[in-house]
Amino acid sequence: MRAPFLWGLALALAFLLPGCNTQNAEPPPKPGQASVERPAEPFAPGELPPGHPPIGQSATVKGATITGRISLASVLGQKAPPEAVLFLIARRPGSRTPLAVTRIQEVTFPFSYTIGPQHMMTASGRFEGEVEISARLDRDGFVGPPQPGDLMGVYPNNPVSVGDRNIDFKLNKLY
Repeated sequence: MRAPFLWGLALALAFLLPGCNTQNAEPPPKPGQASVERPAEPFAPGELPPGHPPIGQSATVKGATITGRISLASVLGQKAPPEAVLFLIARRPGSRTPLAVTRIQEVTFPFSYTIGPQHMMTASGRFEGEVEISARLDRDGFVGPPQPGDLMGVYPNNPVSVGDRNIDFKLNKLY
């Protein structure tokens, strides 16, 4: 029962494999076409191709950011539970969908923040124009609807323009 299958496989491979050339991966140039030139030697140790960022430096996302400070309302104290996570959120005015989010663990208040294009939820789109800034201190650190004990704050003069500084506000709503 297996023999016919194996013979069929062997025949198929016999027809397909002779056309494969494992020694020369590039097809020969056509008449009148320039051949692809390769560097004679690879880069020396420690050298990088032109335009490559230095090793150990991450590529930076260019664009304007929003900065400010977040504090806790005085009735709530200035200490966050150790497992709490601060979510800083930028949304387009009137939208519930986050444009950019940054997640900060082990936060102490007052907390200085920066949010910008490197925190965008999708690669498409731009971090520009007007946005609404809010933050939530989430006791369990999980994304989702607010739970009892979570704190929320919204910048009172929303919307702000990307590039604005000193966008300071308080976490003042307890769920």
